[in-house]
Amino acid sequence: SRFHCSLIGCQALTMSTGFLQYFGQLASPDAAVREEASRGLVEALAECQKQKTVAPAPAASDDEAASSPMDENLAYCLKRLLRGLTSSREAARWGFAAVLSEVLLRFADAIPLTLFHRRLHEETEPEDHHDERDYGLGRIFGYTALLHTNRVQAVYGKNQHHPGDSPEAFQPCLAEMVKDLVEFFGKNPLRQVSAKLIIMLATQVPAETFIKHILPAMTPVLSTPLESATPDAMALMLALPTIVPTAFQKSRDLLVSTNLQKIVAPLKDTTYCHPKVHMVWALLVEALVRKTGLAATPAKPLTEEALATVTEFMHRVVEGLLSSSPQRKYLALHVAGFLAPHIRPELVSVFLPDSLLDVVIPAFYRESEFLYPPTATLMTRLAAAAKQSDALAWALIQRFLAAPARGAAPDAPR
Repeated sequence: SRFHCSLIGCQALTMSTGFLQYFGQLASPDAAVREEASRGLVEALAECQKQKTVAPAPAASDDEAASSPMDENLAYCLKRLLRGLTSSREAARWGFAAVLSEVLLRFADAIPLTLFHRRLHEETEPEDHHDERDYGLGRIFGYTALLHTNRVQAVYGKNQHHPGDSPEAFQPCLAEMVKDLVEFFGKNPLRQVSAKLIIMLATQVPAETFIKHILPAMTPVLSTPLESATPDAMALMLALPTIVPTAFQKSRDLLVSTNLQKIVAPLKDTTYCHPKVHMVWALLVEALVRKTGLAATPAKPLTEEALATVTEFMHRVVEGLLSSSPQRKYLALHVAGFLAPHIRPELVSVFLPDSLLDVVIPAFYRESEFLYPPTATLMTRLAAAAKQSDALAWALIQRFLAAPARGAAPDAPR
């Protein structure tokens, strides 16, 4: 980067072949190449930004840019990065979004959020319906890059980077962002990532802002009947009340028996993202742990109601998955792995029913087995939990010794 700046001067950096090559390298499928290009690009920009070479005067109507100390190289880089988000070439979206996050964070004083938001919309506005998918993904990746910087949170704090980052100036951007995310949520390929971004956004705005500007747009999704709710809608139902409890005086408890029966079928459909595990599962297990007191320290005996909830969850959800396809068995083992750190001596037989051990024992002794990876993770977490309690270690030993060995290798140790 210093070579570029000293040799050709910052004014001409955008004409440097070496500098321009960084953008091509950001699309490389090789993560090491992307990281090196990212580092070189950001360092070159930082070196030039120090010299504060101001870009040509913007149009009079471009108030944000007029008050932004953004030099021509940074302005060019922002434009290229935003355009790169719409590219379907190799790993372009990942590479460009990662650098965009770094640029938004590193040069926050020079790039007001109002300007960034407007430029994002300009560069990701499809020219015709053939571009809708790529440009929609580009905008999603742009919002992802922004939310990973926590600059939205700074808008409502004391460390605003720029006059364009005030809550009043940012309000139209927030409204448009929410509108986009709700629209993307209605499109199946973008539904899960949209839900993740809505959850991230909820963590970065004050409760009153969420209630006034975000919740009204989310109400139709949050009030969907459970029988027809998607896993992504369930994720929002689980996450948002914990993030903004004041906005949900009465939220639906998905773990009560009547509701649990309704959500089992939609939950089984989360195998569409196999081998990844849909985010709803971690949220559901967190809700179970919170509701039943499994995470209480020091541990307290579960109430009869809590024990009944845990037992029904294991029976309807985990064992329900085990009786189905290999992909659902794989998912069941992951869910059991999420629960493993919360296992207690008196609950060993509940958390590890025969139907689960019928899958775990043979899979654990065959590393080539399709189910080995989640099985190994489950066993590792059980071992870690056992190290914290002699009583739990003994209860686990007894449970495995008493379990049927159906399907285990003939020479497998007991």
